[in-house]
Order: sequence, then C-alpha cells, then structure tokens
Amino acid sequence: INEPNAYGNTALHLACFNGQDVVVNELIEAGANVNQVNEKGFSPLHFTAASRQGALCLELLIANRANVNSK
Repeated sequence: INEPNAYGNTALHLACFNGQDVVVNELIEAGANVNQVNEKGFSPLHFTAASRQGALCLELLIANRANVNSK
C-alpha cells in the first residue's frame, strides 16, 4: 500500500492531491503511511495543501498523526 511510483508518490499522495477523501480514508485504514515523503520530500499533507479540494483529506491526515511540522 506504500509502494511508490517512479516519482516516489504513493496512492495516498495522489488521492490527497485529487481530494478523494473516501479513498484517503480507505488507504489510511489499510495502513498507508501518512508521513511518507516522495523523492522531492513532499508528504501527502503537502499534496493536500496544494489541492483546491482537500479539506476533508486534510482533516483525515491530521487525525491520523500526519506531521504538520514537516518542511
């Protein structure tokens, strides 16, 4: 579930960027790492912040201990 693509992005990164809160919730429940960074050092939380539709995804990540202090 934490297997990255060629850019280091996981399914959770992509679901967060696309604002797919149902998918984000399912991935987290299945054990996705909410703090896994890609090759540029961006976490799913960064991807959520870059999305215009990620408010619920943001809540899900924070509720599941996403590091809000990561750079």
